[in-house]
Formats: sequence, structure tokens, C-alpha cells
Amino acid sequence: YEDFTTDAGNFESYGTSKLIIDYEDTYLRGNSLKIKRRSGSEDLKAGIKFNLWNFEKYGTLSFSYKIPEKTAVCMKVKTRFNDRLCLGGTMASQCRDVNGGKFIRHMDDDQWHEIDIDVKNSVKSILPALNYLLEFQFTIDQAFNGRNFFWIDDFRITGKN
Repeated sequence: YEDFTTDAGNFESYGTSKLIIDYEDTYLRGNSLKIKRRSGSEDLKAGIKFNLWNFEKYGTLSFSYKIPEKTAVCMKVKTRFNDRLCLGGTMASQCRDVNGGKFIRHMDDDQWHEIDIDVKNSVKSILPALNYLLEFQFTIDQAFNGRNFFWIDDFRITGKN
């Protein structure tokens, strides 16, 4: 569980993004995390790295988010074999339906939303034998020239499937 009260918790930027605790644009409880592309960088990548995420046991991902209009946010996971699977994102994103699984749409209307994602079934629809993941990641592709930031809050991984 990450509520971003004082820091980014386990979230990391991967050299191309900046993580900012936002004290003003918040949702339900306390602060939010603004994920922003660094000035001059080509893309944005931020997320959580795991030793091994047993999504078979902890397969539900939930968070609140706010994405400005026409922002190309993708949500991906990384397997132990270094494959990146696109699970969802906004309609402007370039990863829609790339991996043949069900695309989980994120609203880009500059309003706060809550989402629950069944990571277990989403990943298993693409790679049925897989039980572990190494990373959860948000991205904005380098080809995108629109808004380069969005917010998340109350990020949690639970075992309710």
C-alpha cells in the first residue's frame, strides 16, 4: 500500500521521469503522487520493481488516478523473461491491444477515478503458465507530444481475486 503521505514509497522513476508529492491536487486522503516527464527527456517511465511479485496470490491492483485529456499513459508489467505486457492505458496510448489480452481503459478527462485491476486474469489471458512478475510500470511514449504528467494515489496490491 502506498498513500504518498510524505514520499513516493516503493515507486521509482527510471531516469526519465520525476516523482513529486503533490500537496494540492489530491483525491481522498492526504497527498497524491504526480508522475512527470523530466524536461528534455524523450519518454516517461515510473513504477515499482519487485524481487518476485506472486500475482497468483496477490493478483488485484487498485489505485486512484487523474490523467489530463489526451495524455498517452500506458500501464505495463514486466515478466521474469524481460517481456513487457501492456495491460491498459488511455485511448491515446500506443500499447492498446498489443499483447492480445483485454485492454483496461483509463479515462483521460482530468478527473479523479478509482480502478481495480485483476492482474492475475489479465496476465494469464496472455501467458497462462506465468505466476510471477518483476515490475509494474506506467509509461508515456516518446512519440507523444501532449501532456507529460498525471497523478496516482492510494496504490495497493491485494489478494482478493
